[in-house]
Amino acid sequence: MSFEKNPELNREKHQPKKNYYDVLGINSNASVDEIKSAFRKRAQETHPDKPENENKEEELKKVIEAYGVLIDPTKRQLYDSSLVEEKNKKRETIDVSEEKKKKEMDIMMNFFRKREK
Repeated sequence: MSFEKNPELNREKHQPKKNYYDVLGINSNASVDEIKSAFRKRAQETHPDKPENENKEEELKKVIEAYGVLIDPTKRQLYDSSLVEEKNKKRETIDVSEEKKKKEMDIMMNFFRKREK
């Protein structure tokens, strides 16, 4: 699977839409053995051949996709860096909105001060 064909990994066009670590139920510092073990467990839990899992085909696809990214060191590194970028963008957005609120408040305060005089 190439990065260009998978929008989940194409950093120029998209940020990751789901957290692959959460899909597998592991920490972001999990070892390869932990990733493999978590994949096996989640694949069994979501396999559609089991009667109780008839409607879990989409969930199994997510598990397989997460494993494919996290088990490959290059893909995992790209994925991790895109998570960091996403967190930084969210933080910047919060900072900008706080600054905007302060400016709006200053404008309102100045407006009311002028009217009182």
